[in-house]
Amino acid sequence: MRYAVILAGGWGERLWPMSTRSRPKQLLTLGGERPLVAEALSRVAPLVAPETSLVLTSASLRNAVLPELPLVPSERVIGEPVGRNTAPAVALAAHILVRADPDAVMIVLPADHVIRDVDAFRETLKLALRAAEDERALVTLGIQPVRVETGYGYIQSGRPAATDGVFAVDRFVEKPDAAAAAAYVADGASGLRVIQAARILADPIGTGSHDIPDAAYGVVVSGNYAYVGSYSAGLRIFDISDPANPTLTGVC
Repeated sequence: MRYAVILAGGWGERLWPMSTRSRPKQLLTLGGERPLVAEALSRVAPLVAPETSLVLTSASLRNAVLPELPLVPSERVIGEPVGRNTAPAVALAAHILVRADPDAVMIVLPADHVIRDVDAFRETLKLALRAAEDERALVTLGIQPVRVETGYGYIQSGRPAATDGVFAVDRFVEKPDAAAAAAYVADGASGLRVIQAARILADPIGTGSHDIPDAAYGVVVSGNYAYVGSYSAGLRIFDISDPANPTLTGVC
């Protein structure tokens, strides 16, 4: 089955003072009629059932996110006690989904995007879903950059994949310097991914990259506990017996 996983953590520091810790960018109405997190869910509603979606945010923002997503059951809005960037959030979502559906396919969506051509976006997602299901691939959606930008990652595409219109990834570079970014403008990255959830849990490629100093580099789930290792914070142990309210139980 297909599921949407919306990443709605973070503070949006680059949009300060409009975006603040109490009202970050994903809760703001920017470029549409609803807050960005609600727009993110609406864009994929024809492809996945909103009531089966997962939303990951910080524990301090969970109560503010809930009323913006009335179609998502409250127990499927996860409040992380500690923000550790994308990798552990995706790993936690994969673990929750695989428990109920070993064949789950996740559409991982940042909650802070503004996308004008929604029809084209949905058609692209359909293609990515086919590749994820047919090839057990981790699919990322690239965006053709219009300027040099050092605040984002860049994808270098490779040979064509088995699914028409999809290409292998030769390399991903996170936040390069200006000179390197200028050389990468023929490619792009969006933060959108379509992945088989079980593949994330089985493949270390899904647990982060040593190119990102503050990223989680290891996520191991055993029973009701998740063990998350990162360069900046060491090993943290979370009790996930209640997935909607994971609790930090230890730091090593």
